[in-house]
Amino acid sequence: MDENSLQVGAIYFGVGYEDDESLSRPILSTFEYLGEEERRPSTHIFKYLGTGDLLELKDSQLDYVLDFEGLKEVLGDWYQRIQVNRSE
Repeated sequence: MDENSLQVGAIYFGVGYEDDESLSRPILSTFEYLGEEERRPSTHIFKYLGTGDLLELKDSQLDYVLDFEGLKEVLGDWYQRIQVNRSE
């Protein structure tokens, strides 16, 4: 996600995987963007929905952050991958 595209109050997603080798078991995170840290430029603050825990990411770490379109793309790729693996 590009730092210039982030909108305060918007909902974003993160996708990790329980199994780093086959990437067959996704773990989804949902968070709200709170804004850029005033005292530390290029540090972005997100709040995990459900727990209220905070996540701080630098500009260089924003590739973890997905908007809804990005989430659909990642999950679509995952679905295609597991379908191929099941047919083998």
